[in-house]
Amino acid sequence: MFGTSLRNRKSDRQEEMTYILYMFLGSCFKKCECRSSLLEDHLLVCYREMNQKQQILAEERVIRAIDRFLEDEGLDLSDLNCQAVIARSGRDYRIFFRTWLENVLVTVREDGRFTLELVNEEAGRGCSA
Repeated sequence: MFGTSLRNRKSDRQEEMTYILYMFLGSCFKKCECRSSLLEDHLLVCYREMNQKQQILAEERVIRAIDRFLEDEGLDLSDLNCQAVIARSGRDYRIFFRTWLENVLVTVREDGRFTLELVNEEAGRGCSA
């Protein structure tokens, strides 16, 4: 029983972080359309079930990471429309934000840690709705 609870909590943390990253990075674009609507809805439910204090801490962490990433890469996404695809890749969640100019790949591991990277079109091939 304990092992199952721990595994489910890791999964919850991963899904919560995936939604927070999708929500906040997606809001950096002029328009963001998700091609994975069923998964988006599932992740939203996980996010809404979060403890409010944990939600605020996670959101602040994500905002800092996104701001640092955009600054380091010299990106301004505010004039770009994007298509987002959320998919599982092994044990990770991947969110691929595709635009005509820049593509961003977010990888969220089981423990909720994540990476943000600027990628080419090939890197997003594993993400299909």
